[in-house]
Amino acid sequence: MRDEVLAKLHGAIAQSELIRAMASLRRDGGKSLVLGDSPLRPLYRDEVVQLESQGNSSPDWSRVKVVDGFDWRRIRHSSFHGDVVLGRCTGQVRLAAGFQLPAGIYGSTLCNCVIG
Repeated sequence: MRDEVLAKLHGAIAQSELIRAMASLRRDGGKSLVLGDSPLRPLYRDEVVQLESQGNSSPDWSRVKVVDGFDWRRIRHSSFHGDVVLGRCTGQVRLAAGFQLPAGIYGSTLCNCVIG
């Protein structure tokens, strides 16, 4: 009976979406979970200038990485600390039936994180 229960438990763990997500987080800090295989790059100097003109700040912009297609226009009044990875920030985010907002980061403080 005990072996049967353990076998069922191992089977459930093997199929668990939560367990797969946790394994991805351990493997690469969540980059592949959030961004897939998208390659990362540092911010271009003109992107940093534009980000700062929109009220954003970072003590070290070299630690902020983005994917190609990143839209700096969607980032306003936020600060970035440590290693931060940002996705494209394009399109709309559906919050509820019939209610959407533009994707982006607004009025936030981000520290050592990955945002898709």
